[in-house]
Amino acid sequence: MNTSNIGLASYICLQGKKIANYSVGKRGIVTFTFELTEEEFKKMKLDYNNSEFLKFKQLLESIRAMIENKDAE
Repeated sequence: MNTSNIGLASYICLQGKKIANYSVGKRGIVTFTFELTEEEFKKMKLDYNNSEFLKFKQLLESIRAMIENKDAE
């Protein structure tokens, strides 16, 4: 299964799965491939969406945006 969501890819790695492959697309978008069944991938994605890990990622992105906006002033 594939994802270009770096947060989800990191979460899957934290769950003990390894990145089987990755590719960089035309716009620099990285797609990560994991050797998971569709059912395993869906479960991990659901778990990720309900996790503290996602909340942390969202807060981190908010703080980065705040800093970048402050620097732009």
